Amino acid sequence: MQKIIFFITFLVVLLRGVTAAQNPYESIGKPMPKGKILTLTNGKYPEVIENDTVVRIGSVMFNTVTGEVVAFLTKDTLHTEYSLEPDVVSRWLSPDPLAEKSYTITPYRYGNNNPIIFTDPDGRWEFQINEKDGKKTAVLVAQKGDNLQSLSDHTGIALDKLKGAFSDDAIAKWEEGTQLTNLGSAFSFDGINEALNATKVTGCNCFGSALEFGQTGTVDLNGEISSPIEADKRLIDGFESTNTPKTGDIVRYARKDGQKGIDLNEDGKINSRDEAARKSQDLPDNGSYSGGQQHYSTFLLKNNNGVQVLTKNGYNAPWQIRYEKNLPAIYGTKTALTGDPAPTYTKKK
Repeated sequence: MQKIIFFITFLVVLLRGVTAAQNPYESIGKPMPKGKILTLTNGKYPEVIENDTVVRIGSVMFNTVTGEVVAFLTKDTLHTEYSLEPDVVSRWLSPDPLAEKSYTITPYRYGNNNPIIFTDPDGRWEFQINEKDGKKTAVLVAQKGDNLQSLSDHTGIALDKLKGAFSDDAIAKWEEGTQLTNLGSAFSFDGINEALNATKVTGCNCFGSALEFGQTGTVDLNGEISSPIEADKRLIDGFESTNTPKTGDIVRYARKDGQKGIDLNEDGKINSRDEAARKSQDLPDNGSYSGGQQHYSTFLLKNNNGVQVLTKNGYNAPWQIRYEKNLPAIYGTKTALTGDPAPTYTKKK
């Protein structure tokens, strides 16, 4: 009889345990409802899925009940920050430390809201564009450690010339985030701003723009030069090749095979008619030959991220400030004229 009582007691306890284990409301202190709960196994196996209080968000462990960060992951992020793995992506969710210097732009503004053009990886002088009430203004922005020497190094403008453009007191106040709206007597940004705000863009192309800017520091809104041969002729006549370009100089770009394989008649196709047009215009099939170039731009500065230029990428396109590496691939690479030491050209004295 005792064995039977013991067996019945054991069976009751066991059944209560199974029932309790399948109560999905137990963790919040609620009893099992009287109605039936639909499960995949019809109650044969426990099917409770628990939601942990502590969850992983980015590179931290977060308590969803208390709203506190309870731990930081100690994973080596040398590789993950490079590849932007999800573990560390949350670290981008912070304001730009220089946000107050450009209050017209959101503080969450990596790369000046344009990471294609402005990557700013090393904190050096960089041209940026401020926009207010529809008007664009080019500014040079200083980063940590920048000074008059780094300004000279980046722009190519002689240090003595820059010294004459700024007072000692003004230079002493330069700090991270300082914005220069011009370089005084050394170089005016007026020509750049005029180009950036031009409402009429179809009267000029890259050749006319860069050549005029190289001569006068401004753009001729009606200065189109349609012939590559004529453009290179003016380049040869008015400029000389230099290995040390400065702000305002010309950069020449070409494909290795020059005008060969280009849609010269602009019908959207490259065929025998384009080759016939190339020969009829006597356009070369070598980018280093006169007339073999695809593009001119205006040199602005060079930092560790590359070369920034003022560029007009097409007859119908507006003027822009861009890094060379983001120019259309059809322009080829920087290419000097045959016999010249460098693809950058400065006005003849």
